Amino acid sequence: MVVSCCDSSRKIEGHPSTFDLQNYLDIYMELIDYIWRGIVFTNKLKAESLFAVKRQGAFKRLVEVGRVVFLNYGDDTGKLAVIVDIIDHNRALVDGPSTGVPRHAHPYRRLTLTDIVIEKFPRGARSPTVKKFFDNQKILDKWNKTAWSKKLENRKKRAALTDFDRFKLLKLKKQRRCLLQKEISALKAKS
Repeated sequence: MVVSCCDSSRKIEGHPSTFDLQNYLDIYMELIDYIWRGIVFTNKLKAESLFAVKRQGAFKRLVEVGRVVFLNYGDDTGKLAVIVDIIDHNRALVDGPSTGVPRHAHPYRRLTLTDIVIEKFPRGARSPTVKKFFDNQKILDKWNKTAWSKKLENRKKRAALTDFDRFKLLKLKKQRRCLLQKEISALKAKS
């Protein structure tokens, strides 16, 4: 039996659990209403407000005052700075007196946000204050411990290698590979 959209009081037949179409539509409209209000459902359809639950967004690094940034374009490429103030949706005021970055407006597309945030950093702080917070919280030490920093250091070392250094590296890798293969074959022979 086909039920038209106008006739919502009839029951749908041919389904193991017949139910009232009007009840189904009411539940459906209620669900849509909850979704519009920003409600999350558990599997038992118990609703909890999104505002009571801590939201996990897609972005982990947000543009905020006190965020340490890595400058990836311009005269100060490869240096760290701190967002001191947010100018607009395209630029931020950055300062890095400990790393040699002068205070200036820098576009977001030419900097990369790091995971490091300076705690209790005042908005619009002057250079001496930025230096004090930067040094007291040992931001450079935190940066040097990150995998990102280590990867950049390795890149610099590889770029500085001469042709002969690259040849020696190739030979050392070959020796290591041979030693590993001998150990693996010995272990396989034992078992």
